[in-house]
Amino acid sequence: MDVEKDKKRDIFLEIILCSIKRYSKILFNWRSGITYLFCLLGLLVYECIPFRFLRLFLSEILAKIYRLMGHDAFAGNTFLYIDGFWSQILKQCTYMKLFFTTIPLVVRKKEIFNNVIRLFIYFVMILCINLIRLIITHSLVLVDVSWKIAHDLINHLTYGPIVILVFLLWIKAGLKRKQSTR
Repeated sequence: MDVEKDKKRDIFLEIILCSIKRYSKILFNWRSGITYLFCLLGLLVYECIPFRFLRLFLSEILAKIYRLMGHDAFAGNTFLYIDGFWSQILKQCTYMKLFFTTIPLVVRKKEIFNNVIRLFIYFVMILCINLIRLIITHSLVLVDVSWKIAHDLINHLTYGPIVILVFLLWIKAGLKRKQSTR
């Protein structure tokens, strides 16, 4: 029995080591370095744009949604009033930092039309997820949950998995590209 357990353990360790080698070839090659630089460039673009139009749009949409839900709500500029609670939609509330820094992980080379469609779908997905996050956050605050939990915890529970998912899909695409060139 011990010999059989040792064989299984050795096979498992071999599979793990092989996977680490494959993933490290994707994560630490010159193409990945260029991709990481473009991610930083996306961060720079994000920092240069105020996104006022998107902040106004989000505050107006949230006010309309809360009015439909029977709350006293209105948007004034980028401020949002819901049943006595004021909040401001800031640049960070737009999730455009997430969008711009992960664009290089979403696009594929030599697929211009598909990349435009992929980026549009990705933008709409980020916008919808963010809108749901903002609704959950404001709804929790309205039932007297602290802002730290309602905003920060929900933000981390939303932002992190999106980044991880995009990164894993990028690795998967890299593996497919590597297999197709063999």
